[in-house]
Amino acid sequence: MSIYKGKHCAAGYVCPAGSSVSTSVSCPEGTWSDRLGLANIEECDKCPAGYQCAAAATSTNSLITDCPVNSYCPAGTELNATPLCPAGTFTGGHTNAKRLIDCLPCTPGNYCLEGGSPITCVAGHYCPEGTRFSTQYACPAGYVNLGTGATAVTDCLHCGIGKYCPNSAEIAVHGTYCAAGTYNNASTSATICEICPAGYYCVATADTAGLVNANPEPCAPGTYSARGATNQYECL
Repeated sequence: MSIYKGKHCAAGYVCPAGSSVSTSVSCPEGTWSDRLGLANIEECDKCPAGYQCAAAATSTNSLITDCPVNSYCPAGTELNATPLCPAGTFTGGHTNAKRLIDCLPCTPGNYCLEGGSPITCVAGHYCPEGTRFSTQYACPAGYVNLGTGATAVTDCLHCGIGKYCPNSAEIAVHGTYCAAGTYNNASTSATICEICPAGYYCVATADTAGLVNANPEPCAPGTYSARGATNQYECL
């Protein structure tokens, strides 16, 4: 047992031979000790699993702290060197996780970044259990998702007549109306719009009052149009 000036070395410290104070050398981070008279750091105990330990930690000096939420602390964890739960997992709001296996799969309808709590799945996407980031699962081409918190691909809806929906993070939210000179009057899950045929013209579709003009307009007698036309023209 290490003694300096006739007194035991303090708890949380070690006193090698020749020490002049009772707090000569701290037990290092990731260890602790309530015992008196330690002579070398190998005698310090490992920080208990589920906790993190600062230097000179004892059971009474507040230097042993709970493992943070969304982290896990195996035995010997140092303060501020705590392993984070991987993306797609979290600890369910609990502290004192001890092992990687204590990190739980992120809940459906949410995604979990590394060391983070669940975040609601964004529009245009869906988040099954264990989703790692916001755009991991986009609605497939031809489908949209206006809401948040979707849990499965079946939550994605058909794009709709007069629109097209390629597999795009932005377009997957609302879809895009066919541009002037194009149309879609047949498919509710189109990924492109058709070119307006010759002899017809296609104005830009719109959602005014919830209505969509998805059909090519035939040219009136005495007028004509080329493929992709947005208007009809008088024959000369």
